[in-house]
Amino acid sequence: MIPIIGELKAAGYTNEEFARVLRQRLGEYIKGEPKLTIEVNSPVPRITVLGTVSHQGSFPASAEMPLLEVLSVAGGWTDLSDLRYIKISRQATTTLDRGLIEVDLTQYLDSGNIRGIPSVRPGDVVFVPKKENFAREFSELLRDALILFGFFQFFK
Repeated sequence: MIPIIGELKAAGYTNEEFARVLRQRLGEYIKGEPKLTIEVNSPVPRITVLGTVSHQGSFPASAEMPLLEVLSVAGGWTDLSDLRYIKISRQATTTLDRGLIEVDLTQYLDSGNIRGIPSVRPGDVVFVPKKENFAREFSELLRDALILFGFFQFFK
């Protein structure tokens, strides 16, 4: 948005073409030829980390990064993280390159072979799921059943 001439869309123009259009529009209000500098800023690619990590969020990344480094930038995993089912959602530019990569990080860490761990690319989303806790879930179910059983006993 340029206050004197309003909104002007740049999509579809080269830098030179857009500069010519802009000079022409500004020339209606400014004497002489306006001096212009046009700079195109692309959004910085980011990697997003979600789930049970210390600090969920996204951070700038201009190149591939090892998964362990990405998790480190997110503050590392927590005691509740299930490292067996990490998912990398690939957001590449070609349809052949898109997809979901599932990583069992415990397998790599237990074997000591961290070279085989997939890398994360700019635009990817990494999800670290929460461990399923059977004991906690069963105790909650048992508590609900006892409450329900007690409720029906009350009306007998």
